[in-house]
Amino acid sequence: MFWRLNRSNRLFPLILLAILSGCNAENGDETLAADLPTADLVTPTETTSPSADGTIVESSATSAPLPALSPEERSDRTMFEAWIDLLGSNVFDGMSDDEEDDIRRRAAEANDYWKQIKAQNLEAIRQVNRQVIHGRSYAASIILIVADDLGYGDLGCYGQQKTKTPHLDAMAAEGVRFTNYYTGSPLGVPSRCSLTTGLHTGHTRLRGNKPVLPLKTEDCTIAELLWRAGYTTGLMGRWALGDVETTGTPNRQGFEHAFGYLDHERARNYFPPMLWRNAQQVKLPGNENGQREDYSPELTTDEALAWLNSECDRPFFLQVNYTLPHAEIGPVPEVTQYDNEDWPTAQKQYAAMVSRLDSEVGRILEFVKTSHYRDDVLIFFTSDNGPHADSVDPKFFQSAGPFRGGKGQLFEGDIRVPMIVWGEGLAEQNIESDCLWAAWDLLPTLADLAEAIRRPLNLDGISVLGKFHSRRLAERDYLYWELHEPTFQQAIRAGKWKGLRTGLSGPIALYDLENDPGESTDVAGFQAEVVERLEGLLNDARSESADWPVGSDR
Repeated sequence: MFWRLNRSNRLFPLILLAILSGCNAENGDETLAADLPTADLVTPTETTSPSADGTIVESSATSAPLPALSPEERSDRTMFEAWIDLLGSNVFDGMSDDEEDDIRRRAAEANDYWKQIKAQNLEAIRQVNRQVIHGRSYAASIILIVADDLGYGDLGCYGQQKTKTPHLDAMAAEGVRFTNYYTGSPLGVPSRCSLTTGLHTGHTRLRGNKPVLPLKTEDCTIAELLWRAGYTTGLMGRWALGDVETTGTPNRQGFEHAFGYLDHERARNYFPPMLWRNAQQVKLPGNENGQREDYSPELTTDEALAWLNSECDRPFFLQVNYTLPHAEIGPVPEVTQYDNEDWPTAQKQYAAMVSRLDSEVGRILEFVKTSHYRDDVLIFFTSDNGPHADSVDPKFFQSAGPFRGGKGQLFEGDIRVPMIVWGEGLAEQNIESDCLWAAWDLLPTLADLAEAIRRPLNLDGISVLGKFHSRRLAERDYLYWELHEPTFQQAIRAGKWKGLRTGLSGPIALYDLENDPGESTDVAGFQAEVVERLEGLLNDARSESADWPVGSDR
């Protein structure tokens, strides 16, 4: 035992049982990699995380509890709390205050000791796990970068003529640029949910920005899947899938370390008074009293680079969700190249936001290129949806490219977005691919990349990993979207055909994307058989959601 009680020895076995109970309540059953694939890895209890300035800070936030655990088991319970739960609070009856304080102090020391042991065991188990899964002590690392409201045509490599994006253009020239990649939704929250869980919006838990709801315990995310495969996982920037103390907070959805915005609405502010590092608030004094000194995109990159530097010897999954170039439009620090352009102020500021995004991505790309693990990293860059029109005219820059729409509908300009994949291990470089895929394909694709043994059933996504290695992919039947704000709409793409419908029983508008990518001519009246087939797919593609119900009259 780690401490002595001035009570009867009859308590000792109960206390030992409570200690073991506390360990299980905090972490679930700890299992060796030799038991894979039927067993799960132990959940981390305490991680060492980098701060924005590169220093190391200790975080007590629990990360990535296993789906089999109940919500109660996911809480950060100490051994001492488990002991009190088991024995009852009257265990201290008859003790002096000094005796009780002494027990509490010794219990805290014992709890810290157990955490140290489990942290050491955790890394040993995960090293074995990597070797079991990958046959080696390392695996390909993954960086996923997601922009906010960046349109298909906002980058030079996708045809942009006014705004300069040299780093992303170089990334495309050295990698694969996809022209048929779609986001999960034209709205931020369902788009991120689709990307994270491998489901389209006919099946995702979160199908709109409102009501504001979190992911739940039973949802499986990319981060959780890769963590199980032995990866260390980090999230920087905007999350929007669960606030602090909910089941959707990043540390409970697979991320060992998280920094940035949790709340969807607060992410609109580029100079926030605070951000979150795991479950702890990080005050930003440079933004107090109307000051604008601490720029969140820069802090996001700082934290990402510090985290990469600390995790460089282990296979990692890093997701960086920038808020650029989402509204609100405003001055952008350190970007002056558009100041003398004869453009409206809002257009200058939007261009500066896109170029600042490019610069931040460039910092990450440069770090990877100069690292010793550059050959083992694959970087994905994309956007959560099409360009907004809140305070800037997207037509000024042709932000949606040749497509109709922008953000908030289901036209091509709302949901077709850039996707660039870069990596030294790619079979070919400077490739333009018309591979048809979407955000919900990322989970199975990254799972294949990580050689993850266990993955959810009934995913909507399929792996497109073979496309990065010049292998032909099987044709897919269709891509599906639905939108609940402000009215219920559906969209489907099958081959060259795109169908749109408002309401469950409304008429279907049909567009031939091969000959009419701008969706200017509805040809439904000339393609009755195609319309009938798409109508059947629209009816069968979705399941009803209690949180986003669709009445039969809609």
